[in-house]
Amino acid sequence: MAKNASLFSLGNFDLHGPTTCIILVLISTILLPVYAQSEGLEVIVSNERDRGEICVFSESETLPCKYIDFGDDEEFQFAPNSVQVDEEFQVCLDDELCITRNNSPENKPEIVILSEVVEEEAQSSGADLEAQSSGANQPQEGITDSGNASGLVISILLIAAAAAIGMGIKRRSRKKKQEERHGFPDIVKERVLKKQNHRCAHCRHLLNVVDWDHKNGKRYDNSESNCQALCPNCHAVKTRNRR
Repeated sequence: MAKNASLFSLGNFDLHGPTTCIILVLISTILLPVYAQSEGLEVIVSNERDRGEICVFSESETLPCKYIDFGDDEEFQFAPNSVQVDEEFQVCLDDELCITRNNSPENKPEIVILSEVVEEEAQSSGADLEAQSSGANQPQEGITDSGNASGLVISILLIAAAAAIGMGIKRRSRKKKQEERHGFPDIVKERVLKKQNHRCAHCRHLLNVVDWDHKNGKRYDNSESNCQALCPNCHAVKTRNRR
């Protein structure tokens, strides 16, 4: 019974001892900053410059602008929970000077002083940002030039490769065309038959049917020295032996 008394139920989970403490601490850590801002962020602007229109706004809410004389203070109140902890808000004077601050978690009014010093700091910060931007652009230009050069080199290599492939295909086509079988001219046939006395160059039988053979196997060489007359049987044997 005592054991059951030491437990308490949270939904469907039974918690006790250190586990309960850890969960409560986590809940407090998450929720306290939110509740701390439940009344809404208060911004106090102290104008140490010329009289002008001052506007205060955040990403989620813009407050009505107010004219503030030199040396006066003015309060600006955001709606509850409209500006979260660490969220940025801005205070601007006549669109000439803007100061950015972060909402602190202490639930205290944020005090912003508009002065000549603040303006100098803002101008210095702007100059630094411009210098950083200029410095960042220089490498980018270099990178762009390098990228253009690399693209040109790649294009040249691709063109050279395409040209080489085209030349290889042309040479292969020319060689294949040269190796195609062409018939011997009639004048060459007449001379060869006369030299062989109308007999087969191998078996020396009289030729009733003539097969014209390229001696060296080069079918594009139709010279008389490469021509011989064979009977169909001898021609077939030579062809099989060649394979």
